[in-house]
Amino acid sequence: MLILVALAAIYCAGAGTVLVRFGIRSWRHQASLQPRMQAVLLTDAMKAGIERSLMEFGAFHYFLGAVIVVVGSLKAAGIMGGGHRLPSVLLAFVLLCLLGGVILTSWTAIAIILFNRPRFLVPPHLRHQPGTMSRRGRGSTQRKAAASGLRPGR
Repeated sequence: MLILVALAAIYCAGAGTVLVRFGIRSWRHQASLQPRMQAVLLTDAMKAGIERSLMEFGAFHYFLGAVIVVVGSLKAAGIMGGGHRLPSVLLAFVLLCLLGGVILTSWTAIAIILFNRPRFLVPPHLRHQPGTMSRRGRGSTQRKAAASGLRPGR
């Protein structure tokens, strides 16, 4: 059990570090991941959204790794899962904060991908991009279709 916990924690720490490093490179040097994402089977808008939210995905991996380590350690020690003892108030507070971090970072990353909001968390050179669900992104195709005489959605 502890081996799986350690492997999951190592994966989360490694993935978080890689994502944060790419995010820092994007913030400082305006480096793009588009050449590296050629083989990824996503739309261009989703690739751009993921590139905008690299730092948030890195933080998500860090929080998730911490949750895995804490819960796995408690389970291995017999504190959780066996019904023997209840965790202390401090331990419950730590777990609640870590779970809150997982939820907050995941929803923030989703909001950046879909709507490019909140803008202050997006690298400055990518703030002009529309989100995958924003009105600017969808409306432009509808305006082009209307200009050509076709009805949108057909």
